[in-house]
Amino acid sequence: MLMRLFALVFVLWASVVRAAVIVPPDVNPATDMRPVIQAAASGCVAGCRVQLLAGTYRLAGPVLVPAFVEVLGEGPATRVSVDGSFFGFSLMGSFPAVRGLLCEAPAKQTSGGCVTWASADWNAHVSDLTFGNGLYISLAMAPTTSDKGIYSARHLRWNGVAQHGNPIRIGDGVHHVSDIIIDDVSGTAATPADVGVWIEIAANTDTVKLSGLTLIKGTVGVRLGAFGGPVTGVTVTDCPAIESMTSWGILAYTAQNVRISDCSIAQNQGGIGTSSGVQGFSVSNSTIHANRTDGVTMWPGSQGVILTGNTIADNGTAGGWSAGISIAGGVSDFTLVNNRIGNGLLWGNGQQRYCIFVAGGASNFYSITGNACRNHTVSNAVIDGGAGAQKIVAQNY
Repeated sequence: MLMRLFALVFVLWASVVRAAVIVPPDVNPATDMRPVIQAAASGCVAGCRVQLLAGTYRLAGPVLVPAFVEVLGEGPATRVSVDGSFFGFSLMGSFPAVRGLLCEAPAKQTSGGCVTWASADWNAHVSDLTFGNGLYISLAMAPTTSDKGIYSARHLRWNGVAQHGNPIRIGDGVHHVSDIIIDDVSGTAATPADVGVWIEIAANTDTVKLSGLTLIKGTVGVRLGAFGGPVTGVTVTDCPAIESMTSWGILAYTAQNVRISDCSIAQNQGGIGTSSGVQGFSVSNSTIHANRTDGVTMWPGSQGVILTGNTIADNGTAGGWSAGISIAGGVSDFTLVNNRIGNGLLWGNGQQRYCIFVAGGASNFYSITGNACRNHTVSNAVIDGGAGAQKIVAQNY
């Protein structure tokens, strides 16, 4: 109920026509515009809008965006140059916002980035942002006070960025943050080495909704709970492409209650990986294809993984050992039902050796039913090495 009231207050606040303080760019692009923007933002009484016109705004230090204040640019024509290893904008208190501008760093940062939520309380938002080269972290949605949240980032673009670190980081692994929405993201790196993890969801984070993701080239597309854990309540939906990562499209270390649906995960080293600490992880109606090794890999410790109604096709493009679904020995409590798995189902260049491979070990309490296996280079059969008695492996074809 409290979160709904906060959301209602934000809608009412956003609908009010606020006074605008217009800040034009300096004729000299080398001028530090931080003092001017900061004076405009700090001078707002009961909230107002700081309007940045088209042009270049160099920042030699961070701009603190107070509660109920919005910094608004004129789209990518408003270029903010973060000239140092700090965050260009720091959202403060409740209901601050940054919208409609391009953010970049003239030299590669070693820390900092574009926008930080470190000092935010509730309802802090960004939208319609474009990110350029050199940023260490584009958006750090990580308050340094626990039990904060209701944060959103919508309509984000990275257009062929180079020398970029981590585009989005949610949580710092220590302080609890909840209710995060990331929507309509389109990001492409110049090369995979230019971007690390596109979306990092740290430990002690819960209730995260990711939708509309197009992430191309990098190390990992979405990573959950890599540092401590757990991450709880994550939904990933409607992803046109998570592809061309040097590691995994989606990688879960320590996570609970994760739901992935209607995503295309392709041309990565591996499609989806679940590690120890994963409890409750479902993937449905998705296409996992043309990855260099396995489509889906489950390592020891994974529990409650459900794969249903997916097309897992043409993986193993690097040659060598691969499977549509590969399950380590001793992994129990999983369900694989009605998946379409094979080579030649989409692009036709896959070399998946096995359809579903359960390695030998004490695996138990699982169901593998109704999966269609086609055109594998070694075997279309379900290789079931699980030693447990409580299992169902039937009606696969």
